[in-house]
Amino acid sequence: MNTQTERQMSFPEHTDQSLPRIFFKRCPQISRRNCIPGAVVIDLKYVKTYLSGKNKKELTAIILKYYNQCPRNKALLDVLVDPLYESKIFENAKRNIIHVFYPEKGIGKVRFRKIRSIIGEYISIPGNDLRTAELYLTAVEQSVRFVTDNGNMNVSYYNSTVNLYRKFLIIISANGLQKEFQIRCEKIYNDIKISDLGFFDKITLMNNMYLKYRAWM
Repeated sequence: MNTQTERQMSFPEHTDQSLPRIFFKRCPQISRRNCIPGAVVIDLKYVKTYLSGKNKKELTAIILKYYNQCPRNKALLDVLVDPLYESKIFENAKRNIIHVFYPEKGIGKVRFRKIRSIIGEYISIPGNDLRTAELYLTAVEQSVRFVTDNGNMNVSYYNSTVNLYRKFLIIISANGLQKEFQIRCEKIYNDIKISDLGFFDKITLMNNMYLKYRAWM
């Protein structure tokens, strides 16, 4: 009995193939969140058990390997090493959002999936609520400006903008930040009064739901 238990808890030396094999044996439950055939739900206790058997040099080698393999891993560790790096990532995300609407060259081709991806990458670092709200609002402001410059858009465009604005409002209402963004919210409200397809009505509804002040009423 004891011999079998010890055999189950032993781990092979770290290789590219060892960890997936270990976790598949220990945790063969299929993941509902991952569409990859054969994907498994990884129990973090096995990761902890595996890493606890490594010395400082081995742990450093593992960390550096995955640091260099994935940009997101690199960003996470860069923020851990230098907290000011988060500010640089935020500013870069903000520039990238503006660039979606107004690129330095050519005409902007607005892809809201790209915008959501930019914000999602910042959040995963993780970002803070105030700056996350700022990114959502920046996207909405640029979207409204794009409508002003290019004329009315289709329903899908407006719905995507409303969804971004809703996420922004949820964050600021949950953190009591309404006053921080009052002037900018009122400007958005005034700038969309001439828009079509129910955009103005939807924004008004969102304002009434989430904002404590209603200076426009």
